[in-house]
Amino acid sequence: MALSYERAAYVKRVAGSDLPPRVKNLLTLLATHYADSTGYHSGASLVEFAHGIDVTVRTAVKLMGDAKRGGWVKVESGGGRHVNAYQLVMPSRVKP
Repeated sequence: MALSYERAAYVKRVAGSDLPPRVKNLLTLLATHYADSTGYHSGASLVEFAHGIDVTVRTAVKLMGDAKRGGWVKVESGGGRHVNAYQLVMPSRVKP
């Protein structure tokens, strides 16, 4: 399946950013394997993301927090053990 223009632009922006490599890996995984054509994702857990980038779940939680604080993703809590929903965000302060 081909990436949408928006997701491809997002991945390119992530790759060219000054984010730490593991945060880049997480965001790229989210954009290329989990997000729908609008950049929205609901259905995978941080356990799946951790396995996808070969880190511990604790590290995946930290990396997602870093991405959220950096303005790269919005996270809607599913509450408890429910799966969260993620929205890819193109930070306005990041140059193309």
